[in-house]
Amino acid sequence: NTSLMLFPTPINNTFITGWRYDSKRRTVGNLVVAGNQAKGVPLELHIVGVIPTKWARYFNSKFILNGSIPLPLYQPEVVDTAAVFTDELNVTIGIFGVRQKEGGINMGILD
Repeated sequence: NTSLMLFPTPINNTFITGWRYDSKRRTVGNLVVAGNQAKGVPLELHIVGVIPTKWARYFNSKFILNGSIPLPLYQPEVVDTAAVFTDELNVTIGIFGVRQKEGGINMGILD
C-alpha cells in the first residue's frame, strides 16, 4: 500500500492499494488511466477515520473514482459547507484514473 502525502507529511487515515503505473501506462486526454485489469489488481483509495473536508473535496476532484468520498451532511442531501472534518469513515473506493494538472480542472481547492 502507499500512503498519500502532502509533501513532506503523510496524510493520516488515507492510503492507496493496487497495481501501480508502469512505463506502459495509458494517457487519455488530461487523465492517466489507473490499475491493470490484465493483472486483476484494481487501484483503490482507502480512508479509515476522519479527514479534513478540504482533502475529501480535493480527492473527489483529483481522482476519477467509482463513487465519491462522503462529505458531512447538514440535512439529508445537503452538504454541510461549514464542516471542517468528515464523519468517521471506513471506505474503499475504486480509482479509474487521475486527473492531470495540464489542461485539467483547477485544483485550487486546498487554498
